[in-house]
Amino acid sequence: MNQGLRRMKIDKEQFLTVLIAVFGCVVTFSLNHGAIKINGEIYYLPLKLGAVAASALIGLIGGFLFRVHAAVNHSASFAGMSAMIAIATTEQSIMVGVVVGIVYIFLKKMFGGVGGKLGTIGMISTLIVATILLPFNSYSHCDFAAWTAVTPTLVIASIVTGALGSVVTLAVREQIVLKTFKSNDAVIGSAAVGLIGSLLLPYIPAVGSALSLVLYEGSFAGMSSRKRLSGYPAFLTAGALAGAFFAAIFGLFPGCGGKLGFMAFSSVLIYQYGLSRLTPLRNASST
Repeated sequence: MNQGLRRMKIDKEQFLTVLIAVFGCVVTFSLNHGAIKINGEIYYLPLKLGAVAASALIGLIGGFLFRVHAAVNHSASFAGMSAMIAIATTEQSIMVGVVVGIVYIFLKKMFGGVGGKLGTIGMISTLIVATILLPFNSYSHCDFAAWTAVTPTLVIASIVTGALGSVVTLAVREQIVLKTFKSNDAVIGSAAVGLIGSLLLPYIPAVGSALSLVLYEGSFAGMSSRKRLSGYPAFLTAGALAGAFFAAIFGLFPGCGGKLGFMAFSSVLIYQYGLSRLTPLRNASST
């Protein structure tokens, strides 16, 4: 009897996880593109926020409202950042949201404290659906022409911006969010930095729009726990590496939501298991 009730509770929790993932993905996708596209009909919304602002806003709202489910909402919002070449309709965004919820349930206890994990879940889920729907969307997993937009200026600016996004997020988490709200510091901190960046950085000539993405990407590295990145030098390095990844794989998985998180996730792991053992930063970061 008790086992049956416990199983029912678990199933209800998992259903809620998937439901919130669908919400996060669909609402972000709609605000991202300023439209709802259902059954071939397009219904335009009064707001078209763009990818970063839409994800950051939904992540911020979820950080305050959803408590234990804030993370899966944030993860789904990354999938909702997808361009229409990857997710073409609202119905497809619902499919992606369902997959995000399922993948999140399976990976919830893995890679704890690694920043970018939520985005990686969003990217995996988006690619699963985009690949299944290849006969309908004709999604290309690589755009070689995109690399022509990568200039030395963009590379340097991306490295600096990624590092900045990481350390600013850590500071916001520890000095503001934890002291004020005492929960969901990683989600709220990242979303706040991303939202502010989406409002300010696009005004920078030539590279501003790209840097708003990179700042948000750096904020994902800044979501890491101190067990993964022990101090500011470590967060700075992981964020800079994430910025370098932005330029290096610029044309890979074009328009795929969660790609920024995947690059941050990779950067944190590379630093923790590679760079930190080769440089004195590990010792310096403990001071």
